[in-house]
Parts: sequence; structure tokens; C-alpha cells
Amino acid sequence: MSEYQWKLNIVERNLLLSNWMKLIPDAQEQMLEEADELIGDLPLPDKLRLVSSLEKLQYHAEAQLQPKIQKLLQTFKLEHLYNSTKHFSERCTDSRLEQLTPVESAC
Repeated sequence: MSEYQWKLNIVERNLLLSNWMKLIPDAQEQMLEEADELIGDLPLPDKLRLVSSLEKLQYHAEAQLQPKIQKLLQTFKLEHLYNSTKHFSERCTDSRLEQLTPVESAC
């Protein structure tokens, strides 16, 4: 198991509402910090699971932690939007290039 996977397992388990409510506030904040560190480097399926956990948790967290959760979710959404737009742009460019007719050399 890679380093990020064991850390992700712990964070995901602690973000479950039943476990979250048992954590002291400092531990809750630490889990959000760990999620923040992880989210940038995760493969998409793991990232989506983590985001899903955060979305479920955001309305049950203490008021002072809600902005941190919302920031994490917003960061993911912006990153996902950027990557989707970039991928779409690259696909469009590739398809436009394929439509161009070759130019014969003037030699």
C-alpha cells in the first residue's frame, strides 16, 4: 500500500459523519488539513471519493470548519474545470489539425 493510500484510508474513515462527531475539534481540523494535502496528488477516483466525503460532511461540521471544507471543495471544482477545459481544448485542436489539408513543399 502506497503512502498516500494509507493516509487516504485514515482521512476517509475519519470524515464519515459517525466518526467525525467523535473527534475532538483539533482532530477534525487536522483531518481537513490532511485532506487538503492529499487532494492535489490523488488519482481521480480517489479524489472523487474524498470530495464526496467532504460534501456530505460540510453541513454537519462546526461553523468555524465549514469555510475550510468549502475551500477544499471549491479548489477541487476549479481544478476539475480547468482540467476538463484543457482536455477539451486539446481535443478540439487535434481535430482541427486533422481537418487541415497537407501543403506540398515549394521545392
